[in-house]
Amino acid sequence: MQFDDLPAFVRPDDLAKLYRTSKMTILRWAKDGRLPPYQGPANSPRKGWEREYLRRFLDEKAKSDVRALARQNKRAGQALGDSAEMIGQDVGVSLLSRRHRRVAQK
Repeated sequence: MQFDDLPAFVRPDDLAKLYRTSKMTILRWAKDGRLPPYQGPANSPRKGWEREYLRRFLDEKAKSDVRALARQNKRAGQALGDSAEMIGQDVGVSLLSRRHRRVAQK
């Protein structure tokens, strides 16, 4: 099953089949914000999402997750670079002090 195979009005059961998980997991994802809050037609017990609304939400969520991951990796890279510079400085200081020791001993 693919996303385009879903009906125009997607119920939690339909989405559970697509993601091969339980209906309760889908409802929990909606509660946690991984999926939009589910809704239904007025005065109807049916709950779910319009397929195109769900597609737009998931596309935007994926884009924002990618941007957040890129920012996180950039910060991690900067931290790693800063650590490498500090280590390099420490090595330089220790080499410098060895040279000074040698000069002082002669």
